[in-house]
Amino acid sequence: MDTSKTLYRCYIDESGDEGLTPKSRPFFFVTAVVFEDTIKPDLLNTIDTIKKRIYPSNGVVADIHWQKLKHPQRIVCVREIAKHPIYVISVGIWKPKLIYMKNREQLYNTAIHYLVQRISWLVNELDGYTKITFSDRSNLRGDVIRSFIASILTAPNSQIRPVFNPDDIEIVKAAKQPMLQIADACAGAIANAFNSDNYSETHPHFMYEICKRLYRSKGGKLMGYGLKIFPDKEFADCQGKDFQFMEVIDLLIRTEK
Repeated sequence: MDTSKTLYRCYIDESGDEGLTPKSRPFFFVTAVVFEDTIKPDLLNTIDTIKKRIYPSNGVVADIHWQKLKHPQRIVCVREIAKHPIYVISVGIWKPKLIYMKNREQLYNTAIHYLVQRISWLVNELDGYTKITFSDRSNLRGDVIRSFIASILTAPNSQIRPVFNPDDIEIVKAAKQPMLQIADACAGAIANAFNSDNYSETHPHFMYEICKRLYRSKGGKLMGYGLKIFPDKEFADCQGKDFQFMEVIDLLIRTEK
């Protein structure tokens, strides 16, 4: 890792759950927001702008938590975030289609493996290096996640580019790191397109607002880069029938100005 290159910050959060029972949500997502370190002050200002817009009458402005926001507040949130030159990468595990995964740890590690791969591809293409911060969850141990990521980085035939130091990975509570509120919002926006609400409705329009910030390959390919759904074949087979909103995502990206 060459620290003389440009520093890109990476913040990771998750949405959905890792449960493998029929009652759990069908999709579990881990999502990364990556941006050049120099725009961090602008993003901090945007967080303040979002708070003022969605909590205008509060004496004390609360942190942004996607699950607590109402529909109009979520639209405000993702539109403000999408104004900035950030990159969003999301990996989803379609749990009902899994065959061999039998426990939560294996599911989580698979998602993180694919996510870290794509983070490294992006930062390598940008000719930079990155520092990764995870949102603290009750079952997420820093030593365990650092050890796991170090093992997949150095594994034979690893596709992960050496653009970060696993020992530098941080686990931080969202209340202590405002940037994690942006990762939380992007994770929620993508998950809402795939996981239905209590009325059996999905909400892809939140994802539409940030789709132009999704990482794509040099050739413009989205699937497998900024958005990866595992198992891949099962999703590809069903995309046109069960996930027609992806056609809108493709159209919005193709007509990007």
